[in-house]
Amino acid sequence: MFQSIVNEIKNKLKISDKENKKKKDWKSERLHELEIHRLHLDTLPFKIVEVKEYGFLAKVKGIYAYISFHHMPWKYVNRDAWNHVAPTLIGKIFYSKVIKVDMERISIHLDADLPQFKQAELSIGELYRGVIINKKKYGLFIDIGYHFNWRYGSIVGLMHKSQLDVLVNFDDMEAGSTTVVIYLGENEEGKVSLTQNETDVDWALGIPQQMVGQNVWVEVGSNEVPPDRRFIVLGKYRGKIIINRILYPTGSKKMGRAKKALPEGEIITCEVLGFDEKRRVLELKWLKKNQPEKIPLYGYSMNELLDYQSLVNLLHIKTENDYKVEEK
Repeated sequence: MFQSIVNEIKNKLKISDKENKKKKDWKSERLHELEIHRLHLDTLPFKIVEVKEYGFLAKVKGIYAYISFHHMPWKYVNRDAWNHVAPTLIGKIFYSKVIKVDMERISIHLDADLPQFKQAELSIGELYRGVIINKKKYGLFIDIGYHFNWRYGSIVGLMHKSQLDVLVNFDDMEAGSTTVVIYLGENEEGKVSLTQNETDVDWALGIPQQMVGQNVWVEVGSNEVPPDRRFIVLGKYRGKIIINRILYPTGSKKMGRAKKALPEGEIITCEVLGFDEKRRVLELKWLKKNQPEKIPLYGYSMNELLDYQSLVNLLHIKTENDYKVEEK
């Protein structure tokens, strides 16, 4: 009985030794293959397995390898951003070159800092889901590459806190969480702009800018808000009434006092003189003589709020921009 147990243990040890030898032989073959790939500068697919302090544990040709954040296909300004997107990268496949093979320690290092993504075709006004990678006092940096399952790599944009949805509290937004944003295009510096405010999309498409010279209805807000937030054009765009001696040569002071005295909720007629595109504010001239009958702004259709010529112009602008969007 005892001898049979001993024999059984010996047989298991023999099998175990054979299996270990096979594993060693297999690993040795893979390591030699990877060394050849390294020498030939071949590009190989690898899969991300786990996040580490300064990089990722990955698998290439079935063997564990290491890739630092610095050698990933795109860069972030700090390590925290990688930790925020890491959960969404597990299991994803990218391409790299082998830069180090240590046969004794069975250590492989990868470098994926090479061209491997097509450029994403983004449309102004479209919704995209992204990961918040950084939160600053002034806004959020969001990577919408997540929306495409990272097929196009990283696409980072900034959303200023003033552009959040009115129902969203900036303090509740945390790095690492996902959110839906609207793409506004690129600014003068070539950086991606994002928003959750649909009015910003109109500005990106140039709709308010083309209202210059039109007469529009304007709703008066509270005196307690800043001047560029007190007047709302067509219930949608912020406006600022300009009063100076050039516009009112003989009564600028009187007009200034009249503007301050305007009650909240009053509807007035203004001419659009220009715009501040950066602040997204329409510059207005108050046409006091054309003061309309006091009516609530909301509940009225656009054709009831605009004079005939302004309505024709706005419809022409809207049609033009819709056509441009369809063309894209």
